[in-house]
Amino acid sequence: GARAKAPLGAALPRRLTGWVAAQARATGLAPDKVVRVALEWARRDGGDAVFSVPPAAVDEADGAAPPVDVTFSVDAAHVRWLDAVVALGVVGSTGEGLTRVLAAAAAADAGAVFGVIRCRTGGCDGAAEAGDTGAAAKTE
Repeated sequence: GARAKAPLGAALPRRLTGWVAAQARATGLAPDKVVRVALEWARRDGGDAVFSVPPAAVDEADGAAPPVDVTFSVDAAHVRWLDAVVALGVVGSTGEGLTRVLAAAAAADAGAVFGVIRCRTGGCDGAAEAGDTGAAAKTE
């Protein structure tokens, strides 16, 4: 069934709003879904590395461009996860947590981040086993 959704807001660097838009175009997913995929990837596979990028590095990559205030509809479970990360003192807010997650996802291999979803939605035949051998591309 559909999982409960919750709003998650952040002031994102333009580089990351651009990444979300580009991934939405590339995958055919809605921007909210792209963000949910990134959060799920971070929660499952990202580990501590997701939050190890210092916030300054995230901001500096954008130069002087002011961040963009955005709100995404994400799984309530992801908000709870970010709340827990905040409670541990890893990041100062859920918005900062989201920023770090998206920065990590943008730096990661898109196949690793989005491969999960393709498999879950029935679009992968052995892609998980095939890895990057190109077998997943042979869908004729």
